[in-house]
Formats: sequence, C-alpha cells, structure tokens
Amino acid sequence: MAVDKFPNLTLEEIEAMLDLDAFKNTRLYESIVAKTEPETKLKLAQKCVEKGMSIQEIAEFLELDVEIIKKYLQEQS
Repeated sequence: MAVDKFPNLTLEEIEAMLDLDAFKNTRLYESIVAKTEPETKLKLAQKCVEKGMSIQEIAEFLELDVEIIKKYLQEQS
C-alpha cells in the first residue's frame, strides 16, 4: 500500500519510513515467517534438484529436514 502512495520512493526509503527493522523484531513477524518460510524454501527444492544437488545438500542449504524435502519432491512428481 505504501508503494502506491509513494511511487517515487525507493524500497529502502519505504522500509525506513515504515521502520520495518523494528517490525522484524516482533512476535507477529516471527509467527508469519515461521508459517510461511518452509513453504517458500520448498519451492526452491525443485530448482536445486535441477542444478544437480543431492537431497542432503538441499536440506542443508534450505535448513530443512531431509524427510520434508523428500516428501515435497515426491508430491511434485
């Protein structure tokens, strides 16, 4: 919404104006990240496979459990 109101500002200027660094230290932000982060990371798993990474390498890279990666990749195929 702020982007629409201030089309001439850069991303950095909008972040500073909204004080997003302070928001990142809230429980709300941590809750949002905790719920969405694994799904977002899993979207990268297929690309990692295409680049030749092993399941173990992908799990370490994405900081997710090997079994979660395996299950996701099986569901995608």
